[in-house]
Amino acid sequence: TPTGTQAGNYIMMFQADNQQGNTSFTYTHIQVVLPPPVNDDIDHATVVTSMPFFVTEDASNATIASDDPYSCYTPYQSVWFTYTPQSNARVEVNTLGSNYDTALAVFTGTRGALTQIGCNEDAGGTVNSRVRFDAVAGTTYYVMASSLYPTSNASLVFNVQPAPPAFTFVPTVNQFGTVIPSTGAVSVSGSVVCSVPSYVYITGQVKQVRGGVPITGWFQAAVPCSGTTAWN
Repeated sequence: TPTGTQAGNYIMMFQADNQQGNTSFTYTHIQVVLPPPVNDDIDHATVVTSMPFFVTEDASNATIASDDPYSCYTPYQSVWFTYTPQSNARVEVNTLGSNYDTALAVFTGTRGALTQIGCNEDAGGTVNSRVRFDAVAGTTYYVMASSLYPTSNASLVFNVQPAPPAFTFVPTVNQFGTVIPSTGAVSVSGSVVCSVPSYVYITGQVKQVRGGVPITGWFQAAVPCSGTTAWN
């Protein structure tokens, strides 16, 4: 009975002896293949009991089921996790630290009728994946971690942790601008409120009808937003 560490190909020799001086030999080929992970199928998904959650597993022999849903890309070597939060929470799942090119997809619903709510293939300048979503208490979420390409060495690192607040920004435009009649130069201004430091690009159009002819001008501004930032 081979163990998981004995995967490979073997030539086995058998010897027979009739205890009267006669012996005979025969050979056979045995191939030991590692079984797929326990959570290879959605019906046997690993249950995430609470956050933070961390697990590593060998997904090298994971398979795909005929009804595995399409995520960011066609999945290979998929394994499944499930999480049902007890309270509303913003959640992050990631594969950061895995040694292969992963894809992550999060679903609600039931097998054969899953609805995707998030998907990612590369995150943070790596080939690993990260998805953040707002989880509702009592709702069961299914997470499929798969490989972008088939690989013989798939060491999966899977994390579930509280996610930072979602990025938000609110741009405003002041109701009145100014115009210099002699040049036609127009000044437009406003502000941007950002939840985290970022760059926001403001673009717009100014239009005037003069002598029955429409005159149009375009403007844009790159705003290094931090808190509440004015733009002009």
